[in-house]
Amino acid sequence: MSQPSPEFDDSLEQVLNHIRERHHNLPTLPILSPPQTISESIASLPITLPHEGKGTYETTSYLINTLLPGILQAQNGPRYFGFVVGGVTESAQLAEVLSSSYDENVQVTLPGVTASTAIESRTLELVLDLVDIPKERYLGRTITTGATASNVLGLGKFLGTAIRS
Repeated sequence: MSQPSPEFDDSLEQVLNHIRERHHNLPTLPILSPPQTISESIASLPITLPHEGKGTYETTSYLINTLLPGILQAQNGPRYFGFVVGGVTESAQLAEVLSSSYDENVQVTLPGVTASTAIESRTLELVLDLVDIPKERYLGRTITTGATASNVLGLGKFLGTAIRS
């Protein structure tokens, strides 16, 4: 991205307004979307990759007005008793928005170049504290970036253990 899109500010305002409104209405939102809304969301999915994109604002509008109405509406609300994967505190939600806007990739950042590796390491130390695991037991800590990275790191840990045995 060489220059910010002129649509970014309007799209960001649209996203912020949506998040704000949803947050304030969360206690009364229906947990499930009506079947008709779900069908409309599914029917709106493109069949093939378009030759040209819709642009930032139109894409944001599509996500908010067409796709999101078809998903669980109040998964992280006080009346959802499904899997405990969607619950979020206000500060955690805002931190997620901020961290995703920076899109930091700690796996390719060396210590001392930015604060990222120190923040990740300290975060993982605090997680170990939370579950009462001694920090010195897990020295090679990292937060993986997804399934592939998890598998590579797991394989590396397995091989490292096998070699030391």
